[in-house]
Amino acid sequence: MLCILAGCYSPPRPDCGFLCSSAGECPADYHCAADGICHLDGTPADTNCGRDAGTDARIPDTFGDSASPQVTLFSPGDGDTNVSVMTLIQAGFSEPVLGTQQGMTVLYGPAPGEPVAGTVTYDPSLRVATFTPTAPLVGTNVHTVSLSSVITDESGNALMPISWTFVTSSDGVAPTVLMTTPANDSTNVPVSSTISVTFSEPVSFFNAASVAVSVASVPVTGTFSMAGPRTMVFTPDANLPAASTVDVSLSSGIRDYSNFPLTPFSFSFSTQ
Repeated sequence: MLCILAGCYSPPRPDCGFLCSSAGECPADYHCAADGICHLDGTPADTNCGRDAGTDARIPDTFGDSASPQVTLFSPGDGDTNVSVMTLIQAGFSEPVLGTQQGMTVLYGPAPGEPVAGTVTYDPSLRVATFTPTAPLVGTNVHTVSLSSVITDESGNALMPISWTFVTSSDGVAPTVLMTTPANDSTNVPVSSTISVTFSEPVSFFNAASVAVSVASVPVTGTFSMAGPRTMVFTPDANLPAASTVDVSLSSGIRDYSNFPLTPFSFSFSTQ
């Protein structure tokens, strides 16, 4: 709502606030600036009065507000299970907010996890931020939604950080190998190299029974770790043998979180 009375602002007067289309719609000592918001006379021309990056929509301020915005909608809800892998993720707020594009994130798994790729849009009329994944979510997997204090109301009051989780339904698709490092049939690989495998989705069960690394049928010992939920890293206990062929075999013991097994996969490379 626009206000044309000087009394609408109580000391201390803010640098800017209220939508306007002409000077007469601003309180005394304020002018209607090019951004369509009343600015205090004498303030810098580039004073930021608040725009949501997702919509570029100006939001009228209600100065004197000292309360933080609250989250009024969680979708999917906290603890929901059997959520469709095609779902959109939404958060609703008690008042208009800014910064949803930077302050709303989704992770695979419990935090810290791998970020889910997607975009955030904000509907100021509904006060709802929507996260749209760029690809279907991972089936039968925990997802964590987080809203940070980057999100504020138009008075600059920060949201108290909050997060919640939900579990997706089975995607019905087995994991596949997307990339190996070193690549299959690579040559002149440094003997100090580690070995990594990236899968199409988060997987589990990495151990000597599901991943075998050998040289001339002699096992290479080492440790397994994860670089995110989709990438396995094998670090040999010592340098790999020089001028040798290293064989790597992955078994069906590797499974996704829907318990679908990997089709057995193998690759090899040669060291310097």
